[in-house]
Amino acid sequence: MENNISKAVRFQCRKQGITMRQLADKMQIAPESLSRAINGNPTLSTIQCIAQNLNVEVSSLFQTQLARTDLTAIVVWRGKTLVTDDINSLIDFATDIKNALQSEEITENDINEKYHVK
Repeated sequence: MENNISKAVRFQCRKQGITMRQLADKMQIAPESLSRAINGNPTLSTIQCIAQNLNVEVSSLFQTQLARTDLTAIVVWRGKTLVTDDINSLIDFATDIKNALQSEEITENDINEKYHVK
């Protein structure tokens, strides 16, 4: 169990597109305190607080293997960041980008030529 909580917390932060520092801020504790807690022997109340601020079940922090998916996407466009493992979220984000670009009269062909999309 020693590093499982640490790995699970870091995984959840990456999945949600937040840093450990941001999680600590949400918890209203110093980043160093969060690090010590997840790398040491956290109390149940600390684990519950972490789970609550990550919007996950406490049990997910104790899973022996972290879930792996076939898709991991990180897309940054005009200051907006999408971090997802869900194809529908990726498609929706891409559709929003396409619609925005079309409203600017930029064609798919312009995009494909600029970014070498095939």
